Amino acid sequence: MLNIYRLINTSEDRKRLLQIKQNAILEHQEREMKRAKANKDMNIRGEKYALEQVMKLENVSREKIRLEKEHASKQAISEFVDAFNQSSQKENELQNEITEARRFAKQYITETINEENNMELNKNIQQRLAFVEKPIDLPVRTSSTIEVKFTPRVFPTPERESTKQAEDEWLNKQAEYRRKLLDRVVPDDLSRNELDPIWLRKKGDSLFQAGDYEAAVVAYTEAITQNPKLHSAYSNRAACHLQLRNYFKALEDSSMVLDLCVPPVAQNLKSRVRAHIRRGAAFCNLQLYKEGLIEYRAAQKLQPDDDTIRKDIENLEKFVNQE
Repeated sequence: MLNIYRLINTSEDRKRLLQIKQNAILEHQEREMKRAKANKDMNIRGEKYALEQVMKLENVSREKIRLEKEHASKQAISEFVDAFNQSSQKENELQNEITEARRFAKQYITETINEENNMELNKNIQQRLAFVEKPIDLPVRTSSTIEVKFTPRVFPTPERESTKQAEDEWLNKQAEYRRKLLDRVVPDDLSRNELDPIWLRKKGDSLFQAGDYEAAVVAYTEAITQNPKLHSAYSNRAACHLQLRNYFKALEDSSMVLDLCVPPVAQNLKSRVRAHIRRGAAFCNLQLYKEGLIEYRAAQKLQPDDDTIRKDIENLEKFVNQE
């Protein structure tokens, strides 16, 4: 009977121990599940925080790139506006030069036509006077002289409208500038009144070859002052004006060469050719290409074997035809 009771107690103890073991296992599993869930939640929060930080960095970088692009765009627009304004200003200046050149060309052509018409009119009048009877001699009227004194003026404004102090200051500055240029041309040991125009022209040639075009202009001007008929000085001064971009003065000097080279003979052929070429170059630089082409053709007519003139004419004809 005692043995049976011990067996029963042993069986109940085993069941209780098994139950305790199962409860311990369940509690352990539950703790592990809670720990795993807590770790998972912590990982999720960490990933979320890291993602937020990455997004913040991307937003900062994106904003920085946007500001840089906006700054670059504004700078590019500003540079474009400045370039456009400069281009417009240059275009206006060039248009003014073109207008002035056309006015000069029109005036020159008109004066030439009027001069030819006046010569023809004088010729007709002389022919008619040849058939008029001899006029009756009339007593000669007594002559008298009327003296009118004017205030000497450099500027074309009346004395009452002038600003004499400012004008005198300007004239003194110009005289000083011409004196400085002349000192580079004329040696100190020579008198200006005793200078030879040929020597002055050669001095201008050496200054031109050295690239001192302003001083060369002064030398040629002094030579012209000593000898107003020295066409070579006008021709070389026109070349200086082309280098200095004084195209209207180059036209005037080249035209003066053609006026002085009369009658046209073999001795002044080269001078006339150079005059036409320099007139053509001045017209082309003033964008009067048709007038320039006329001058180059006139030079080719005088010197048809010159390949340089022929090539220039071909290039000009292509350019004029493209317009």
